[in-house]
Amino acid sequence: MDTLLPAEAERIAVSIGIPPCPTVLTKLVQEARADEPDLSRIARLVETDVGLAATVIKLANGVIYGGTGELVSIRHALLRIGVQNVIQLVTSLLLKQAFPAGNAEGMERFWTSSARIAELSAVIAAGTGAADRELAYSYGLFRHCGTAAMLARFPDYERTVMAAAKIGRRLTDVEQVRYGANHAQIGYLTAQQWLLPAALADAVLHHHGPDAQRGRRSDLKEDSMRLIAVGALAERAQVLDAGDPLPAEMESAASLALLQLGLKEAEIAKIACAGELTLAA
Repeated sequence: MDTLLPAEAERIAVSIGIPPCPTVLTKLVQEARADEPDLSRIARLVETDVGLAATVIKLANGVIYGGTGELVSIRHALLRIGVQNVIQLVTSLLLKQAFPAGNAEGMERFWTSSARIAELSAVIAAGTGAADRELAYSYGLFRHCGTAAMLARFPDYERTVMAAAKIGRRLTDVEQVRYGANHAQIGYLTAQQWLLPAALADAVLHHHGPDAQRGRRSDLKEDSMRLIAVGALAERAQVLDAGDPLPAEMESAASLALLQLGLKEAEIAKIACAGELTLAA
């Protein structure tokens, strides 16, 4: 689906801040999509950023990937956890670096929440077969990345989020009125610029749309619809786990997602729990 934003909304979204795709990630994605990816070339690309390389090795040596701390090279990390997982890690790290610090406290809360939603999205996608695990993880990261741009640009943005929840209105509607663009539009343009699949970008753009949440948009691909459903369930799980109040929009979206995927609440809870045990093993 080739989705076009209204010209004025796109102009405002760009002015708010669309971070360019880092050159190293562009090259990594291009190499990873080759018929026969060159592991040595991918390793060299990651190694061009010393901090990035050190973080990837540290994560590859972590318990999540069954490490024991013995890996010392990016090539070995690639062999242990796979090219796509390394691309995921790099994308996550670069995405966080790409947005200005702005509201430091609010930004830190946002990235902690975003990383958790990405993890839960991957667990739910894999556990239900609703979506590709890697695609779901990336969607979880980019789903609300436009929020980071708005946090950095607008000092009153957190108050806007709380106000939308308090009056029971969709956040994107309130953002549109107050700022002329919304976080879903910014996230969509960012996903496009960062060379992510069209199905993921479309899911980012429409994840607050009631028709998409109900699985009723005939112009959206099935992959996008399922990513939206997985993301809704992951976000609710993250909010409940954190002990935060559950906005009405979020509860409604998650309930619709269960219906769309033909799942029960207990099944999602069991999958999330199993995922936690796996990560902690």
